[in-house]
Amino acid sequence: ADELVIFAVNKDLKDSNTLSMDLRQFADYRILEHLVLHDEDLYAVNTEADPNRIAPVTSADSKIQDGKLTATLKHKSWNMIRLGRA
Repeated sequence: ADELVIFAVNKDLKDSNTLSMDLRQFADYRILEHLVLHDEDLYAVNTEADPNRIAPVTSADSKIQDGKLTATLKHKSWNMIRLGRA
């Protein structure tokens, strides 16, 4: 499908981190989506009463500029960044 998928986890309990990657070899790729799974409560779970307590949300905290991907990863988060040909 000419896609590149990046999975990144930020285990820091307090601070966001910046992910940066050199993507010059994928010059014609763009960000298709950036999904984030995050909650302040590390023990939060989905239940029958609240089935959507934890769910991935779309993030706009990533960009590609001059062949370099930068993304802000929230503290205590799982991230999926999907890239594809423009």
